[in-house]
Amino acid sequence: MQEATVLIFVINTLSKEYRKFLSFEEHIAEICDIQAICASIENMLLTANNLGLGSLWIGDIFFVYPELKHWLNKKGEIIAYIALLGYADEKPVVRPRKDFDKIGQ
Repeated sequence: MQEATVLIFVINTLSKEYRKFLSFEEHIAEICDIQAICASIENMLLTANNLGLGSLWIGDIFFVYPELKHWLNKKGEIIAYIALLGYADEKPVVRPRKDFDKIGQ
């Protein structure tokens, strides 16, 4: 993270604090927000890749969540994800993928 050219902190300003009990409707709204956030991050990272940039999607931020909230000075909003962009030092080998017809077999 320290060497990344760009750090993008994705904040869900509509979200409720994680420790708060949610009604069914609030829970559905949270899920819809998360889906929209994930789609937007994926689009950013795919675009970065098309521009020749390296990228990394960090979703497991909850191990350092209190520190991140303090550092970003966020009280109620939920820090959803972090995305890193920059020029990669190395190009990883593309992993082999199954043929589409063989998926699920």
